[in-house]
Amino acid sequence: MKEESVFNKVDIFYFTGTGNSLNVSRWFASVASEMGVANQLFDLSKIRRNDPIKLEKNSLIGFCSPTHGFNFPPVTIKFLLRFPKGNNKVFIMNTRAGIKLWKIHLVGLSGIAQLFAWLILKIKGYKIVGMRPVDLPSNWISVHPVLRKKVLISIFSRCERNTKKFARKILS
Repeated sequence: MKEESVFNKVDIFYFTGTGNSLNVSRWFASVASEMGVANQLFDLSKIRRNDPIKLEKNSLIGFCSPTHGFNFPPVTIKFLLRFPKGNNKVFIMNTRAGIKLWKIHLVGLSGIAQLFAWLILKIKGYKIVGMRPVDLPSNWISVHPVLRKKVLISIFSRCERNTKKFARKILS
């Protein structure tokens, strides 16, 4: 039996540098598609300052961005600050530097990335229905050696499963 969603549409606004946030956004969108929910991804680097942002009444809105210096990067923060007021339900996801030592997945650090985004969106009238960090592979190679392919595959598989589980929960 196909799961049903309480939403008609999901709009995901993402910023990506290495492709991690784009992957997370696509994973979430794939679950929406499986559930019959229309979805659209918006690349923040391609949205101009004066572009109108049109939101549908019953659409779920998502934000996904990497963590840079324990916060969202300036492009994401500036976008959130100029995002229109509304009352839609919202989820926030951030990618952060995860690594794996032996069989243990170590988490990255979000800092205030989600909390600052939560505050901005709450002040604008949105209802935050979920926040989730995603620990995709660290590229901070000045701190640790380059991760092996087997480790990368393991981290990506785990993150995809976790993201899709989060998406199903939020969408239903």
